[in-house]
Amino acid sequence: MKSFVNPKRFEDWTIRLDAYLIWVQEESFSWGSNDCVLFACNVVHELTGTDLAKKFRGKYHTKAGAYSALKKFAGGGLEALAVKIAAQYEMEEVPVRMAQRGDIVLLEATEGPTLAIVCLDGVNVTAPGPTGLVRWPVDKGSRAWRVG
Repeated sequence: MKSFVNPKRFEDWTIRLDAYLIWVQEESFSWGSNDCVLFACNVVHELTGTDLAKKFRGKYHTKAGAYSALKKFAGGGLEALAVKIAAQYEMEEVPVRMAQRGDIVLLEATEGPTLAIVCLDGVNVTAPGPTGLVRWPVDKGSRAWRVG
């Protein structure tokens, strides 16, 4: 497995995170364009300029297609994908209680496993839902990875 250096955040990453979350706040969940994986990867791209999803972006547009892409890329589900990407980009896993603004958090939402991003308030995470971004307390997460 090829390893990449952990992407470093731009100096103005907080402005970029705020602007991106405002821009997508009312965008509904959509497989292959605004699902939790691509949302998290898009945020990382905004904060660092690195596209964590380049190997599977544009490869699926349905739930079945997403699961097939996850299995092909990571050999398993969402958690396996997050672990593989984190390892490839040397993103340190941190205890959920230590997750900081802009970090990636895995949580179990009503709809199933979800990748979310720690909000600028530092106490909530967010990911796409049926009518826009949904928030949960960060401590609902089960795993977390440092971005930059």
